[in-house]
Amino acid sequence: MLLTEKLQNPIFSKTECVVIDYLLEQRLLLSQQTIKDISKATFTSPSTLIRISHKMGFDGWKAFKQELLHELDYLDNHFQSIDANFPFKQNDGFTKISGKLGSLVQETINDTLTLLNHDDLSAAVRLLEEAPQIKIFTSNINIYLAQDFCHKMNRINKNVSIISLDGEKVWEASHADSSVLAILISYSGETQSITHLLPIFKKNKVKTLALTNMGDNTISKFSDCTLKISTREKLYSKIAGFSSHYSICFLLDTLYSALFSLNYEENFKQNLTVSQLNDPRFSHLDALKED
Repeated sequence: MLLTEKLQNPIFSKTECVVIDYLLEQRLLLSQQTIKDISKATFTSPSTLIRISHKMGFDGWKAFKQELLHELDYLDNHFQSIDANFPFKQNDGFTKISGKLGSLVQETINDTLTLLNHDDLSAAVRLLEEAPQIKIFTSNINIYLAQDFCHKMNRINKNVSIISLDGEKVWEASHADSSVLAILISYSGETQSITHLLPIFKKNKVKTLALTNMGDNTISKFSDCTLKISTREKLYSKIAGFSSHYSICFLLDTLYSALFSLNYEENFKQNLTVSQLNDPRFSHLDALKED
């Protein structure tokens, strides 16, 4: 759940709600204001703001304000001209639909990059590099999105498999140990077929890497490292999961590419050799011909 969603929780007093309304309505001023400035503007005391911070799970106002500013900046940028849930309209022509989907892809990648920071990416790549075995736990269409990543990783000698059947997930989790890295892919962060595995992973000391939304959710709280999916779609009210799918694919491609770069020359030579042996091809088109 996002901070802006949590702030609508009925746990706050009337006085605290006055402050919350101010924070959301005056979001452009917030970065320049101190706790005293906000207290004066809302005719409240600094202790009121500190209580809000504590109710939101933060140690103090400074940490809460920093996280709120980060979230508001994310929500206020990108996707200004296109709706991730309904990127095209009923009467749009085919060419217009394709153009809007192209814009959606661009917005999604930019949005995902906004959520991706160096430290999280480095930590994720380190987990991949050090893991003798990598198992992907996900469901539905995400299984198919992960297949290309699995194929690419196997080509550079990383032992990656996808645990797709719900009935097999508990068995695989129960037989995993500290040599396994579990990649958990869930847009909601609350997928039950994954969340009920978390105590098993903890018991078996399995490290976990999550790909999930930017909000506070069960899977992100549990995982050793989290990469955030573009968080613009509703769970159900949408034409399709275009944006979240593009975002997941981009993150997986980024992980593969970053790991590939650590042993660039050897990985390229192996890929080239395997491709030529397994899939001999030719083309009359000069642009496709090998040098």
